Amino acid sequence: MRVDSPPQSDEEVDRKGNRIAVGKGSAYDLFLTRELASAEIARAAVVQEPASQQLSL
Repeated sequence: MRVDSPPQSDEEVDRKGNRIAVGKGSAYDLFLTRELASAEIARAAVVQEPASQQLSL
């Protein structure tokens, strides 16, 4: 979470009406699925590419 983000605690994030974007099937997705009770998880497709192709140096 960014330092200047309005929610400043876990409790403020896990509220009805909040949407949290994660890569579908990622470690973040698995963790948040277990931990969140009220916020909605928005799952996005994840493209698995080698890191060398993701970086353009």
